Amino acid sequence: MVTEAQISRALVYARALLITASPVLALSACQLIETLLRGLLPGIVTSLLVFLPQYVFPYSHYYYVTDEPYTMTHTIGGPRAYYFSLLQWSITFAIVAALTKRQTPLRILAFGVAATVIVTIVMHVVISAMGYRFELDSF
Repeated sequence: MVTEAQISRALVYARALLITASPVLALSACQLIETLLRGLLPGIVTSLLVFLPQYVFPYSHYYYVTDEPYTMTHTIGGPRAYYFSLLQWSITFAIVAALTKRQTPLRILAFGVAATVIVTIVMHVVISAMGYRFELDSF
């Protein structure tokens, strides 16, 4: 039987998880927003809406480059690259939400934004050190 205290703890954690993940959820909607409002937005805003999500969800944009001729380049994860991003951000936000669930919503959001920035930077450094090169896709 589920007690009221367990339900309360679950709701507090769910609230923290949603607030923590909101920056990345917003970024995942950026390309859709850009597609719908392309002609109405200034060029710099359009570029941000297209390219910023590619930095945060980068696995399909990293290519392995070799010095040997006629070798194929490949992305990290190939067609499953988006699953890597989903797994990475799910683990990140589950940890941050567990650590911040008793904070105010503004502090939880600040920790979510900080976690997004830090994990994105660390991820790019580590993947680049493995020999992969990041390339943005344009419109």
